[in-house]
This record gives sequence, structure tokens and C-alpha cells, in this order.
Amino acid sequence: MREEVRPAFPNEGIAVVLSFDERYSPYAAALLASIVAHADVCRSYDILVFHQDISLTTQRRLGAAVTRRSNISLRFIEISEEDIGIILPVHLHFSRETYFRLWIPLILKHFSKVIYLDSDVVVLRDIAGLHEIELGGKPIGAVRDFLMLSFRRTNVLSPQAWGSATAENYVSNYLCLKDPDGYFQAGVLLFDLARIDRPAYDHCVRSILAERAYWFVDQDVLNILFNGRVAVIDPRWNVVSAVALETQLATEDAQVYGASVEDPFIVHYPGPLKPWHSINRPLGHHFWIWSRITSWYEQVLSEAIAPPRKVGRARRTVATFVRRLRNIGYLLFPFGDRRRQKRRLILQARRDRA
Repeated sequence: MREEVRPAFPNEGIAVVLSFDERYSPYAAALLASIVAHADVCRSYDILVFHQDISLTTQRRLGAAVTRRSNISLRFIEISEEDIGIILPVHLHFSRETYFRLWIPLILKHFSKVIYLDSDVVVLRDIAGLHEIELGGKPIGAVRDFLMLSFRRTNVLSPQAWGSATAENYVSNYLCLKDPDGYFQAGVLLFDLARIDRPAYDHCVRSILAERAYWFVDQDVLNILFNGRVAVIDPRWNVVSAVALETQLATEDAQVYGASVEDPFIVHYPGPLKPWHSINRPLGHHFWIWSRITSWYEQVLSEAIAPPRKVGRARRTVATFVRRLRNIGYLLFPFGDRRRQKRRLILQARRDRA
């Protein structure tokens, strides 16, 4: 029987849930560093990591980020098979840990309001601002999914397992959403747990998961559960990194997304290609700024610039290597002109999207 999880601070504080595994820890460390760096010393932050396999050594290593910060608690909550009790199918780049956010209302019974963050995001301002958003009686707050809007507008096809249906048909007919335009991005969520009926929620989650598999796994499950009951929040709280996304959106949506890119509060790197896979990932410099202050920085950087494992007949040229070094120059030489280098990376990312 699980010991009940209670708030770490008498005033409950700002509860933040992350979910990742041992393999993902070097990248989630950048997220953790960014949260801590922007945290207000006058507030309390209760950070909980849902996991199944993070070693004690890695937990201590991650915990170093919050040492000497008495207002920040970091705890690791192991999700057991007893908690889950159902098969969690994964495919593409998704991991089993992505589903664990579904158990937030069930495990955190003594919390009233909880933030959830995907581990492929970095925070660029105090997360307390997200926590303070009023949801107007809705059980959950989230940002509209601009990627799904673009998929629907450009007729992107779902994988073959879902009949290669267009994104529009998938959202409207497979997920049966009454408000397809309300489809939200689940990488950044604000739960008002007092508005969620836990027994009914538990039954619905398990029924939806048992019924069929989903293209966007638990994000689709959450959209089925809360469609029409979501408070749409400022898109700057979940700015997705994507190439030329503005060109694939309707004019009004493109303007909203473009404005959020200029002043992001949280940057999110969805999809299989992460900044640590591709130095030129749009908005990727934000990840490297925070990775650089973690104990995993050298490891992550060396993996990013290493030659591909499957080279085939072609070999990486000297020119390619030099170009990569130029792209990360401000990371390798932290005392150089970082402002100029950072500006060049941003301009390059914009040219790539054009």
C-alpha cells in the first residue's frame, strides 16, 4: 500500500510534477536547473518526480540543484505497477513515463493545485506565475496545441496503425471530440484538483486506456477527458519549438504563435528531435543555457556533436564538424561574446524556418 503523498510545506506551496526515467535524467536536469534559477526566495516550491527506475545515485545528483534552497523540496515518487494496473502501450518516441501524469489527481490527494511539466521543456520565468492563473472553475488549464492545428490544416496523416487518417479525421472521428479546435498541448498543465471527481476520473482513465491505443498517447486521453472543460491559458506558457510552424497556421493563429515565440515563458521541444540531437533545433539555445550549469553538460554536449552511430558509406566531413562547432561556439566559450553568438543562433533558426 502506497504511503500518502502530502505537501512538503505547511502552506502547500507551488506543487510541480515532472515525470521521466533514468535515461532522460541528463536532459531533465536542465529543466530542474531552470525552475530553481527562476524560483522566488519568498515562495515555497514542492517538486515531485514521478518515476519507476531513477537510481539513488541519480536522485542525489539531481538533488544537488536544490541544495542550499530551503524553500525548494525535491522528492522522487515511485509509480508502482499496483498504481497503474493496466497495459500502457507506447510507440514512436513516447516513453511509458509520459502516462504517469494521468495519475496526478489520484496520487496527490492532499494537494489542491498542481503544475505538470514535460521533461523536454525549460522554464524562462518563475513558475509561480503559471500556478497563480485562475481557471474559472475549470479542472485543468492548458495551451492550445498549435502543432495539431497545423496538422489539421495541412492534412497530416496519422500513422498506419490509425488507418493513415488525416489529423482532422483523427481528432473529430477517432477521438470524437465535440470541440476539435479545443485540442490542447499536454506538456504544460495546471490542475485544479478540487474540481476533479477522483473516483469518476479513475474509472474514465482506465476505460479510455482499455478501449484503444492513441496516436499521441496520454495527451489524447486527457483531451477526451477534458474536452470543453479546459481553461485556455497564455500560449507563452508552452511555446513549442517547430520549423516553419507559422507558415502552416491560419493567419490569426500564426500571429498568436509568432508573438509567443518572441517572448516565451516556457519553451517546449516536442517530437523525436530534441536540442541534444540537433544543435540547430529552433529555440534550442534555451536548453543549452540551462544544461550548461548541470553536472551532465559535458556528456550531453559530447553526444550532441558526436558523429552518427550509423554512418553508412558517407563520413562526416571536416566542414560539417566546423559548422557544428560554430553553432555551439557560445556554449564552448562561455566568456566570449555570448550575446552576439546567441543572436546569430536565433537568426539562423529563423532562416531555417523560412
